[in-house]
Order: sequence, then C-alpha cells, then structure tokens
Amino acid sequence: MADTDKSPISTLNNLTRKLRLLQTASKDAARKWAQRTRALAKQGKTWDQAAMTAATEVFPSEFNPQNYRSEGSVEALLDAIEKLV
Repeated sequence: MADTDKSPISTLNNLTRKLRLLQTASKDAARKWAQRTRALAKQGKTWDQAAMTAATEVFPSEFNPQNYRSEGSVEALLDAIEKLV
C-alpha cells in the first residue's frame, strides 16, 4: 500500500510505524491518541511533544519515547485517524 492510501488499515499502520508500537493500534486507541494529542497541542506543546506524551498515556506498555519517529506530519496523521469509519 502506498503512503497516500487513506484506508483504515494504512492509517493505523502509519500510526504504529510513527510511534513504533509493538502491534497495530486499534481504531479506538488511535482515536484516543488523536484526541489527547490535539488537547496537548492546544495547551502549548509542539505536535511532536504532544504526540509522544499522548502515546505514553494511551500506549503505556508499548510506547518508548526513544523510538519515536519525528519525520512525517502529526497533524496529517491526526486528520486521517479522525476520518476513520
């Protein structure tokens, strides 16, 4: 699948790769992460800081901040997650 593919599986795989999770995130977990990331960004954190903090909260046993991939737009990923059916 191309990175431009907007299918739910592609979006969840993109989140899993960005956060380097051990297994593919569920839609519900992805939505929780997206909501928390946006809330933290509104509080003044950078997108990457917000993404890492939210990942630590939503995926505590899987996420390791040292493995976070900073390349790629957090905002674009959030938009894609929020459009999941």
